[in-house]
Amino acid sequence: MSAGWVAGAVRAKALVGRYPGAGGGRQIAACGTLDDALRRLATTPYSRYVRTAVSLPEAQRAVAATPLWHLRVLAGWLPRGGVRLLVPLAAGFEIANVTTWLLTPDERRAQAPQPYRLGALETAWRSLEHAGTPAQLRAALAASPWGDPGGDTPWALITGMRMAAARRTAVSVPPARRWAQGRAALLTARELFVHRRPLPEPA
Repeated sequence: MSAGWVAGAVRAKALVGRYPGAGGGRQIAACGTLDDALRRLATTPYSRYVRTAVSLPEAQRAVAATPLWHLRVLAGWLPRGGVRLLVPLAAGFEIANVTTWLLTPDERRAQAPQPYRLGALETAWRSLEHAGTPAQLRAALAASPWGDPGGDTPWALITGMRMAAARRTAVSVPPARRWAQGRAALLTARELFVHRRPLPEPA
């Protein structure tokens, strides 16, 4: 095993060891107020982003941004082949960026979320963010590792990306294959039985 893999493994174990875990999560959930929960979170690895959060949406965003930051830190320790394994695991953040892109201008102004910064874990965001219309976004996806989502409606774009992420994870990260298969099954069930609509053909 190369020095890069050893360093990455040590760093990964250190990152996991510092998280509050299920017990800490229950303690935070049991806090009586948001301020109490934020103070508790500020003593954990989530503190980097939680320190500036004052509302529930900001706290949720901070909690989501923390594992992305740690994936990016881990990517800096791993050799190039290791970074390739992490890219599918960060796909949800790129999907979140596209979800924000699909908001109406008024919705964007109201929510004003900044895109997640993906760094070396990006699949195609720099191309996607410059699309001017949903049709152009579909074309940019089709020309990228995401593949053609099968439509340019918001639900087709996002569903196509989510299914593509599950497929890429199953293929690229064998230890996560069963998780990815379960994710795909839940996505399929939601589209068919909750929304009562067929999946886009590529999905």
